[in-house]
Amino acid sequence: MTSSIRSALCLRESPWTVVPMFALAVTSIAVGAWAQFAPLSFFANFPLDQGWVSIGGPLKEHLVRDVGGLNLALGAVTIAVVLAGTTASRRLAAIGWLVYGLAHFVYHLHHLEPFTTIDAVLATTPRRVHEPVGCRHAP
Repeated sequence: MTSSIRSALCLRESPWTVVPMFALAVTSIAVGAWAQFAPLSFFANFPLDQGWVSIGGPLKEHLVRDVGGLNLALGAVTIAVVLAGTTASRRLAAIGWLVYGLAHFVYHLHHLEPFTTIDAVLATTPRRVHEPVGCRHAP
């Protein structure tokens, strides 16, 4: 592996800083594409045919597509900083993920009524390990 590729992927410092970011990006792009290009299916079936979105009220296609676009954008930025970013840009992307994740978590904490007990636990438990804080040394 050339030093420029190794540097871009941040492997010489620690793969544990970019691997979680890459996983976040891939899942974000998958969720975003589903919501953006099949909003009715996303509304009725997300996640894994559980229908968590639909229990929150009637379909608002515009908002479902906005969630899709937002996830696609966040995934694209994350992929870019994983492949070609600096430590500082990775940390900025991580801040974006933290803000997004915290807001989503707080929403679920205050809206557990429609969920079964197991779904409430799953909705408030992180399903992704993410500590995308950048490398120890800037490439």
